[in-house]
Amino acid sequence: MSTLWSRRIHLRAQAGLTLLEMILFIVVLGVAGVALLSTLSAPLTGAGEQTRALTAAQVVQARMELVLGQKRKAGYPEDVSDCKAALDPCPGATLSACALPAGWSEPAVSCEAWNANPTDEYVVVVVSAAGPDGTSATARTLITNLGGG
Repeated sequence: MSTLWSRRIHLRAQAGLTLLEMILFIVVLGVAGVALLSTLSAPLTGAGEQTRALTAAQVVQARMELVLGQKRKAGYPEDVSDCKAALDPCPGATLSACALPAGWSEPAVSCEAWNANPTDEYVVVVVSAAGPDGTSATARTLITNLGGG
């Protein structure tokens, strides 16, 4: 009889998992899955912000190129007040180069004196733009009258 009893115990041990073991396995697997998914999704949360920052930089750079081209065409301004007058070719123009992404406001173009000298031969051109989601960018460049003209 002892061999029959030991055989039953042996068969019961190999019968499979209990309900408690299955529930514990599911809980552990769920916690591990949540941890894994949160780790993998963390880098994706900032992806849209990088795209918006790149768009802002491109908008500002494109307008700066137009402003510098206009400066080369029109000549160097005598002082900062002349710089502000007609440096940006886009306001009121229908140039395709002036087109902006949807929702973007018209970039602001301004000039600043370099070293706080308004009649200096060095003028800083500043272009700032803001997007519909609050993303903004600013670019500054120094233009000079070196070489005369």
